[in-house]
Amino acid sequence: MRSKVEETGLNTKRIFFKISILRQYFTSLVKGWKNFRLFGGIQTYIMFIGYPRSGHSLVGALLDAHPNIIVAHEQNALQYFLLGFSKKQVFSMLISNSVRQAMSGRMSTGYSCAVPHQFQGKYTKLKVIGDKKGGVSANLLKENPDLFRIMEEKLGIPVKYIHVYRNPFDNITTWARGGNRVLKPVTNKDLEMVITKYFSNAEIIQQFKESRKIEIIDIKHEDLIKQPKESLNFLVKKIGLGASDDYLESCSSIVFENPKKTRHSIDWPVHLVNLVLQNMAKYPWLADYNFDN
Repeated sequence: MRSKVEETGLNTKRIFFKISILRQYFTSLVKGWKNFRLFGGIQTYIMFIGYPRSGHSLVGALLDAHPNIIVAHEQNALQYFLLGFSKKQVFSMLISNSVRQAMSGRMSTGYSCAVPHQFQGKYTKLKVIGDKKGGVSANLLKENPDLFRIMEEKLGIPVKYIHVYRNPFDNITTWARGGNRVLKPVTNKDLEMVITKYFSNAEIIQQFKESRKIEIIDIKHEDLIKQPKESLNFLVKKIGLGASDDYLESCSSIVFENPKKTRHSIDWPVHLVNLVLQNMAKYPWLADYNFDN
């Protein structure tokens, strides 16, 4: 049972949240009407679904550098669709977010994902727009099946879902640590909790794939690191656009030479390694991974 102090604190947070939403509603309403001509050429909406710490931030930043694409960072657009915001309002918020992120160097967990000499935060002709919010988006869609219908009705354009995945041991380790640069001690209990969350998200992805109701584009993080130009060119084409050599070259210049194998930064107990391996076998896209590769 909460104390009076805790209850007061929660009520205060709720009030500030409502005020923030109202402010965003009216600000985006004005911007949406001012910028409505910009939205006429948008052909596709993109969303990220998957797991925290899987490489979504990098992929979102690379796409945002394309001259015809805007990808916001952690805007959580689905939340605003649920709250009744219109397409114009959400699109305006996504553009504003992209501009802010570009001005701040497109930072993510201490790393800059700024692509030199390209179009982060701007565009020539806007054709594709979206938001990078992988794990939260997958759960929101599962908990609110009507969101698919709401989005279809509000957007009126195709929606494509980008699923970035990496070696689960690295993904789970980084998630449990709180990021690539965080050296927080990780206990077995921490690992168990994150393993449960990770495979809960994997199960959601599997259900989406089996339903065949949505178009999911799979991007293997290790392939992106190994062959950034080829992987990014594939992704851009699947979205429905082309990619210039200059764009691909600039994007590949910021990609790490090797994937981060964070699994070796902690002691993995044998029983939890086996638990992850058993769960991985259920999902085709994870079948080629193991603890050593």
